[in-house]
Amino acid sequence: MAMSWHLSRAGKEVTLWEFDAEACERLQNERGDTHKLRGFRLPDNVDVTNDAKRALKHTELVVLAVPAQFVRSALTSTNKFFPDGVGVVNLAKGIENRTLMRMSQVIEQVVGDVTSHVATLSGPSHAEEVILDMPTTVTVAATSAGF
Repeated sequence: MAMSWHLSRAGKEVTLWEFDAEACERLQNERGDTHKLRGFRLPDNVDVTNDAKRALKHTELVVLAVPAQFVRSALTSTNKFFPDGVGVVNLAKGIENRTLMRMSQVIEQVVGDVTSHVATLSGPSHAEEVILDMPTTVTVAATSAGF
């Protein structure tokens, strides 16, 4: 939600895919989720959907904000909707418990045939700080400079 807010404020067209139908309905109706970010409201121009196919149909960049242990399953259930050449920016921290793979490795393994680039954004930043516009430092790492 925080990255959707940030990208929207930067003038980007944003579609937020929420896999949980009830949470999606809450986000659509209330434009926030008190369980995740109390007092936060999504901008009206952020499209919220539970339909992965619709969310990914015309995207140029997927910002993947999924907990590390669910990255593989989230991608496996949605990768058939990824447009060819789409870039993926991973926000998950950590490694996959079962395989000990970095998230970028998991992403490349699952969607490597359609993605053009994979990058990971990491910092000591938190969603609460992002939506409060607090200064922070983040690092982006990618396997190629062409991202």
